[in-house]
Amino acid sequence: MENIKKCKVIYNPIATNFKKEMLTGIMRANKRYEIKTEFYKSEYEGHLKKLIEEHDEKDALILTLGGDGTVSESYSAFNKINQKGLYSHIPTGTTNDMAKNYNVRYNDPFLITDDIVNGEKVSLNSMLINNETASYVSAFGFLSYIPYVTSPWFKKNLHHFGYVAYAIPSLMNKPPIYNISFDVDGNKGQTDCILGAITNSNGFGGVDLFPNAKLDDNKLELLLVKNLDSKLIALIFRDYMKNDIDFSRYKNNVITLSGENIKLTFNDSLPNHAFDNDGEKSKIILTPENNIVTATIGKNINVLRRRK
Repeated sequence: MENIKKCKVIYNPIATNFKKEMLTGIMRANKRYEIKTEFYKSEYEGHLKKLIEEHDEKDALILTLGGDGTVSESYSAFNKINQKGLYSHIPTGTTNDMAKNYNVRYNDPFLITDDIVNGEKVSLNSMLINNETASYVSAFGFLSYIPYVTSPWFKKNLHHFGYVAYAIPSLMNKPPIYNISFDVDGNKGQTDCILGAITNSNGFGGVDLFPNAKLDDNKLELLLVKNLDSKLIALIFRDYMKNDIDFSRYKNNVITLSGENIKLTFNDSLPNHAFDNDGEKSKIILTPENNIVTATIGKNINVLRRRK
């Protein structure tokens, strides 16, 4: 057990599954180990980063409650400071991909906190996409923008089906095609694609994709999905809904590469939407004069998570 004396809890009150009574469960768990608990509400855009900068200190655990975007904001804050304490997260969002990466096994904040306090200290990679921080994924193209254009009401009341409702109109249309030149640690090529993603995780969007990927191996995974016909799109969407994506079924239609440095150059058409970083709208909007995306490993974040 790490020597934690203080737990600074920062919560997003508008996260899909947040309930105020969760804070009581965290307090109870920490009380068992005589850990002083303080609570801070993230009240506006950028507030969470400010709170982390103010409350990161030795012998302290910063514990956030929110969705994957909350983790992304936290990683962004830690990339700008010399981290002194530890970080962890209780998922209260919609997709909660980072819950898998943090080995969360319960819905009960009391039990999650108990797991964290008795957990292991690990150093996990963050990513820099055009110098913008992401914790586990940056995506562009067909359907990639659905997580951030779906209304909060749909997320809160329909959860994953809210995303599906927003995706259906796009599924009815032919996906835009992007001609991309890629360079992954000197492994170069060019292809037409409709969807791309850069990740350091074994999955995203609630689906397992890269079984050998690890968040601490200083590697990034690149996925480029080539142009698909309507039948194959329906097949992949079916597999997605079942969390049964297997690239071997459509190996002629995807490119997957792994490396430390990724460069993508958009040669003709550009995505109409901003890149999706960790389920949130990023500031990465490409133009004819700014048509290159680079991805590298950012700072390592010292995380306390449940032991495997």
